[in-house]
Amino acid sequence: MTRCAEIVRIRPHAGKRAELLALRPRFTSEFRERATGFQRHSLYSLEGGDFLDIALWSAASDLDAVDETQGVLVEWYDLVEIVSMELADVLDE
Repeated sequence: MTRCAEIVRIRPHAGKRAELLALRPRFTSEFRERATGFQRHSLYSLEGGDFLDIALWSAASDLDAVDETQGVLVEWYDLVEIVSMELADVLDE
């Protein structure tokens, strides 16, 4: 089974950057409890105000099983625009 990286470029909605950053710790803890195969993620601030959210998963199939209607995920999506999303096989760390 190949580990998977989910690479998501997000853009906070106008005036929502601080709210997004405040939600991040709860988002992480609740997501870790509910998402099978989720290992960890890191948030990177890019020039221009966008972020890269890079998550590591045990397998791509774990990502496919995520319930996108869970509360904290809905809150997160209300704060951001998903600019792009791609998957990559993890070759090393």
